[in-house]
Amino acid sequence: MPDRSSPRQIVPRTPDEWIASGRLLLAVLLWYPAILRKPRIVAGGIVLSALSDIADGAVAWLLGNRSNYSRQLDAVADSAVMLSALGWLALARPGRFQPLKRTVLAIAAVASALLSIEWRRHRQFGALHIWSARAAAVVGHVYVLGLLWRGTAPKWLLRLFQTVTVGAMIESAWCILGGHDFDDHSSIPLLKHVLQKKAA
Repeated sequence: MPDRSSPRQIVPRTPDEWIASGRLLLAVLLWYPAILRKPRIVAGGIVLSALSDIADGAVAWLLGNRSNYSRQLDAVADSAVMLSALGWLALARPGRFQPLKRTVLAIAAVASALLSIEWRRHRQFGALHIWSARAAAVVGHVYVLGLLWRGTAPKWLLRLFQTVTVGAMIESAWCILGGHDFDDHSSIPLLKHVLQKKAA
């Protein structure tokens, strides 16, 4: 059970937390060029967001001992950009969102259920930082960037995004529904578990 006696942090304190907060603010600001149908400005904002994601991870690594608040803030900022990117696409390039519609609805349904269970069980949101989820985010962003910048993207990239997303959801569900120790910040928790079982 999570410790609910400790005071809950609200304001960022460390450099990595401020960078993640900036990414969260960027997710809000990019709605403006999306509404004005400036897809290339939105695409540039997504690239800037990706660079800030790399930066806050690097800063956290240099500082060492990343806080749970920092992990959750980073996850919330990533989710805000990823989900907003779909809205930006629908606004900035009307009609290009259609191939993603069913995929997005499925992701939203499963993610909402898992996040709800994670909050009830562990009092935190999406602080897993697993490689499968990051891979799904990277492929999804590349697909959306192609649509925003050029108005088109290869169909195989959409299929790859769907496949990697299914894998990320399975691993996330295993972590949240199973006996995963949330203090174990492994990037490959399911693979690690399987290898340990084989070694035992």
